[in-house]
Amino acid sequence: MIHQPFYPHFSTASPVRTLVALLAFNEERNIGRVVRNIRNILPEVDVLVVNDGSNDGTEAVARESGAIVLTMPHNVGIGAAEQAAFRFAARYGYRLMVRNDGDGQHEAADIPMMLDTMATQPVDIVIGSRFIGEGDYGTPPTRRMGILIITGLLRLLTRQPITDPTSGFRAFNHRAITCFAQIYPQDYPEPETIVMAHRLGLRMVEVPVRFHMRQHGRSQFLNIRTVIYYMFKVLLAIVIDSMRRDTLPETVTMIPKEPPVPFNQSAPE
Repeated sequence: MIHQPFYPHFSTASPVRTLVALLAFNEERNIGRVVRNIRNILPEVDVLVVNDGSNDGTEAVARESGAIVLTMPHNVGIGAAEQAAFRFAARYGYRLMVRNDGDGQHEAADIPMMLDTMATQPVDIVIGSRFIGEGDYGTPPTRRMGILIITGLLRLLTRQPITDPTSGFRAFNHRAITCFAQIYPQDYPEPETIVMAHRLGLRMVEVPVRFHMRQHGRSQFLNIRTVIYYMFKVLLAIVIDSMRRDTLPETVTMIPKEPPVPFNQSAPE
């Protein structure tokens, strides 16, 4: 459910309405700081927290910090939670959406740069990469190994020089919002959406962003068995996605015919 009252939070100051959507599962100790940082840096945007069935105080802390809160009835998983954010953005007329996690690992100060890239380049999706610009930020070796293998397969399938296919820090324009509100992968959306976007003709670009190790909680990707299991399932999902031939709903009519714009791995001037 969407907790009321949420209409007073909607911003009308900017002619291009922007939503920053944070996915959160048991992020009580992180979510308040993340929401406040975004609202301090970008007071004109709306912040949505998709509370994915948390059993701690995530919902209350997010609401007290000034976010719109969309609470899932139970832990539905990252794909369904993220698509809920796209549907929210599409329903309420947002022209831009930034997707991020509620753990505070990405810099809120990088969001204006991502939005500026969206405004100045002919792209539909901006992906924040940890591995260009200043470089890696202490990604565990086991996870880095998995990312490299996934990257290799995606480059083979899309012919794009991808560096960070598992990044959850992304910006989308209205074209991408409209598309993903209706068609979206449920299992491993970060790498799968790259294949889907390439297949549907959505234009993508990568930009360097800063990254921090989480202050509270523990990553699941520190165990080699977890990484191997995740990598196997992701690779299988990517291969299956590459063979799909989705038919876009009639309401999605703005997908461009021209080839996708290649990823730009250089830092913006």
